[in-house]
Amino acid sequence: MPFKAHNWHPAQVVATRLKTILHSGVTPEKLALTIILGVTVGMMPILWGTSLVCALLATLFRLNHAALQAVNYLCYPLQIALFLPFCRLGESMFPWGPRVSASLLTSALHGHLGSTASLIGWASLRGVGAWMVTGAPLILVLYPIVKHLLMKKETVKIEAASH
Repeated sequence: MPFKAHNWHPAQVVATRLKTILHSGVTPEKLALTIILGVTVGMMPILWGTSLVCALLATLFRLNHAALQAVNYLCYPLQIALFLPFCRLGESMFPWGPRVSASLLTSALHGHLGSTASLIGWASLRGVGAWMVTGAPLILVLYPIVKHLLMKKETVKIEAASH
């Protein structure tokens, strides 16, 4: 499907392709799991590993890799927005190691590799800890809701086709 230069927008292209992938005979259960895992992993406060986590989950649960990665990529702005809140929550939950201070942040921004590695390492570790505490319940709460909505939509489609 060719896109005109003035109508092309990356999010629109990803959304269109995701819709095509998701409507290719996937069961509502698998679709719900793909969406929920993609969103939850997409919020993970590590900037380097969510694609690997999605690939592992897609293989483990036999989900569509492309659809799971697309949902993950669509959540990238959410991941950036939640990075600092997860890190701050992690600091309050796990008080060990150096705190992310203004001086450490300033040092990292001025290109000091040791400060940057320390900042990213501790912030990510704490952030992932906070994400684990909040992400699992999010999956457990949202999966049945999304599955129900998708099954309801599927039922409406089947009823409409039979009339």
